[in-house]
Amino acid sequence: MDFPLEVLEPCVIVHPWSLESMGGILRAVGGSHSGTLASAVYPAVDKALFFPFTLGKSVTALSFLWLNGAVVSGNIDVGIYTEDGTLLYGLGATAQAGVNTFQFIPLIAPGLTFGPGTFYLAICMNNTTGALMRGLANTAGTLPQVKSSLGAAEMDAAFRLPPTVTLVSLTVDYIPMFGFTTRTLI
Repeated sequence: MDFPLEVLEPCVIVHPWSLESMGGILRAVGGSHSGTLASAVYPAVDKALFFPFTLGKSVTALSFLWLNGAVVSGNIDVGIYTEDGTLLYGLGATAQAGVNTFQFIPLIAPGLTFGPGTFYLAICMNNTTGALMRGLANTAGTLPQVKSSLGAAEMDAAFRLPPTVTLVSLTVDYIPMFGFTTRTLI
């Protein structure tokens, strides 16, 4: 059988639970192994959360996305950082809108082309009233340590996302469903 020389590019969505990030290992240790998500308020005002991901080739991010929870309130900022903590692209303060639904925000054309390498997805909210859908933690309580060992990090007083960051180990048990896509979604 002959295989095609070109492979069609799939619609790629990179998020903390994806295989490009921490997804495979988190599922293996009992975090959200069934794909279950639940609405939960953001863990702390102005706390930025950072989740590493690795790209094997260059991609162009066209939209940011996050999955709102049962209550929307205030503003969210999402971005992509280099491994050394330099902001490549930040969305800026964006009003959270739409209960229990995805919110898609296109990047300014032509998007952000970057990679290959290791990067961070970052998210921050300016309140603890708004909720996002997040993966459920395991019952053993080991998920924060596993996330930190995989490179997940945080930074306080980080709304809006700053141009450079100094990261510390993640202390909260909160992995929201957010990320970027390489395709235009409606």
